[in-house]
Amino acid sequence: MSINLLISSIQLLINPLLGLQSNVPPEYFRKFVLLEEANNFGGLSIDEIYSHQDLIIYLANLLYDINLYEQDVKVFWKNLISNKENQENFNISKSIDGNKLMAVVTSLITSAKIENSQKD
Repeated sequence: MSINLLISSIQLLINPLLGLQSNVPPEYFRKFVLLEEANNFGGLSIDEIYSHQDLIIYLANLLYDINLYEQDVKVFWKNLISNKENQENFNISKSIDGNKLMAVVTSLITSAKIENSQKD
């Protein structure tokens, strides 16, 4: 597990430098929400999704090329919400279910990868 976390950490440092363009633009996020609305977003309401839109798009772009395992996601989320600056910048409340939000991020990434592969 620690090796996977180390590899993921290295990718988190390198990916912003390599991919300065957005893999998941805000326009695609809106399209994704419309397409996936019937799926109920793993228990999050549409209002919760839209209230955390900036965070979801940021995380989708940050984690786009990173393979995270379930345990890595839990550690990542815990670290993200423990940072006061992140809480203020992204309006993160500790009441939001990180597993559900990260499931939306993962679904958005998967959908964006399919969309981007069709463009190529």
